[in-house]
Amino acid sequence: MISAVKSGAQSSVQSIGTLNDSPSEWQATDPRDYIADEILSSTACIQVCTSPLDVWVQLDLPALKLLEEQILDLGKDAVPLTSAKPGDKCLVSYGPGYCRAVVESIKLCGCLGIRHTDYGNFYTVFVDELRTLPDSLIYLPPLAIKCALDDSHWNSTTLERLHRSLYNKLLTVKVVKKTAEHLFVRLIDADINKLLRLPASITEEVHVSFVDSSNRFWIQKNLQAIEEIQKTLQSVKSAPPVTEPNIGQNYAVLHPLYQQWYRARLEQSEGLVDCHSVTFMDYGDVQKVPLSALRLLPPMIRCIPPMSSLCSFRQPLSPLPLDPEIEERLRNELRKCTEGILCRVVMFPVKKGSDRFLVDSLFTGSTDVIDNMKSSCNSTMAIIRYWDS
Repeated sequence: MISAVKSGAQSSVQSIGTLNDSPSEWQATDPRDYIADEILSSTACIQVCTSPLDVWVQLDLPALKLLEEQILDLGKDAVPLTSAKPGDKCLVSYGPGYCRAVVESIKLCGCLGIRHTDYGNFYTVFVDELRTLPDSLIYLPPLAIKCALDDSHWNSTTLERLHRSLYNKLLTVKVVKKTAEHLFVRLIDADINKLLRLPASITEEVHVSFVDSSNRFWIQKNLQAIEEIQKTLQSVKSAPPVTEPNIGQNYAVLHPLYQQWYRARLEQSEGLVDCHSVTFMDYGDVQKVPLSALRLLPPMIRCIPPMSSLCSFRQPLSPLPLDPEIEERLRNELRKCTEGILCRVVMFPVKKGSDRFLVDSLFTGSTDVIDNMKSSCNSTMAIIRYWDS
């Protein structure tokens, strides 16, 4: 049921009253089962920040507010505990009411070390402060998860500044990688960038060169440089084909659809003369081409870096995979709005020095592309609901 937390405020709130059926529901949806580039939440906030490897993030504040109301009501009839051991789930006194907690340790003095399940705070308490946890709340996934901050710039000064200034501020949290010990995440917010002296957002005029999905597309910023590269590539027409290609090397490649020569990186060769996978580095698309379509690059353009950059929207239209029909419509809408048109984009790199960007806004003239996609998504969903009813 971690999907209930990830899917936004509405679905999270609805799930709180229904997730009480069986332990298997919790086991099947362990919050540690995350994948790279996944958006955990766009309504998250920092609760505890003791070190770069010990940051507790609440995934959904609206869901937490409803949970607090339920606990306030259910806690009145909760039975006091007389004993507890590590791993036990319970309610613990918290302010004027109670909150969910798990026992982590037993101290020599007889006190208990407990962790607030939905906040991340660690406290030492006496057993008489604990109450039984109502059955309806036992298998609800924690609304706070322990994360580690991925970026190397974190230190004690920036952590203190971050915790003090952005406490309870809504953030977007994106998975970077999962290891045996840590879930590394990146916090995405323009205010964080300013606060920690990270790269600020950039406003540029660009062309969208390739759309792979509704939230994965490539942009070109230096069109003049690309034109110069294309002029230089005209000389490869009469060059001999490559006979022994190397994976990872850049070549001049004849595009199978446009029949023009472009720079491309050889990604994979399956040993067949007509089955070589290449990425057109100045545009972003991936194609399969025959060996006869490969030429050596002219020396003067071999060392020029890729002229296209991979982008995603900072706030995806949905944190969960979209219905294929909706995804196709949104992808087509993004293509239609941007094809052959100069776009104005506000974006920032996912980390210092990265050539990948997160996009805050995308306009073509006075047209808000993101708003158009949202409208298209809403109308498609309405049609689907109509035909399913």
